[in-house]
Amino acid sequence: VPGAAEASVRNLPPSALGDASNFDAMGLLAKNKGVPMEALVEQV
Repeated sequence: VPGAAEASVRNLPPSALGDASNFDAMGLLAKNKGVPMEALVEQV
């Protein structure tokens, strides 16, 4: 869905976005393991 990625990250702090071309979803999940990430839940 076009725009889904942008919409799903709207609740993340700007520092968590970084360069979209280098966005490492698995790295982000590993870094925040155990931390509720509501913005990503919407993508599942």
